[in-house]
Amino acid sequence: MERFKKIQQKLFNDRLRHIGRYFSGDEQSQKLSILIVDDEKIHQLMLANHLKKMGYAPDIANNGSEALAMCAETAYDLIFMDVEMPVMDGIEATRHIINTSKATVPVIIGYTSLNDMHTIITCESSGMITVLKKPASADTILKTISEYLPVSRLR
Repeated sequence: MERFKKIQQKLFNDRLRHIGRYFSGDEQSQKLSILIVDDEKIHQLMLANHLKKMGYAPDIANNGSEALAMCAETAYDLIFMDVEMPVMDGIEATRHIINTSKATVPVIIGYTSLNDMHTIITCESSGMITVLKKPASADTILKTISEYLPVSRLR
């Protein structure tokens, strides 16, 4: 049984790497530029780990204020934004990023442990494309990226 689980995990990881290369391209210049914005290290690490297995190299900001500074330097394609953070929350940061983006507006995905309708509506009205519940599985992250990637390319 343990051997079966190891094989299953290896196949899953291989699938993630293959699909990640499909969406990001084999060349470094074609990879998505991804930012994770979260004040909790455990959530940063979990999400970054999933993305790394898919072939991405995400940057990490600890709050909305750091995210704004990083977005001023780098044109991100995709941002996973926590909602409740110190210094500047994800709602305010999302509004600033959308209003100050010079070229393309990144796809911003809410990433929160809150799952009530008020939070979802607030996130989406701020400009977030959708909201993922923490902790999101690798499959959920992958489906979300593949669903909303065309949006970032069209803006």
